[in-house]
Amino acid sequence: MNRLKEAPKDAAFGLGWVLDHADTVEKQDALVFKTDVLWSQLGGLHAARPHPPGAWQPGTRLADAKAA
Repeated sequence: MNRLKEAPKDAAFGLGWVLDHADTVEKQDALVFKTDVLWSQLGGLHAARPHPPGAWQPGTRLADAKAA
């Protein structure tokens, strides 16, 4: 599967779910809280993950990593 083809489908599914199910302020607040928690977990995992010497670093181009 190609993420460039799948991502728009995933986004459409997610938006459809939110529009169908987050139909009260309480549910919308719960959804915002849940996504905040998930983003915090993702940030923590990213910060804790060790980067071995020579590994690609986010924000750098692959060509720069190969040249080093």
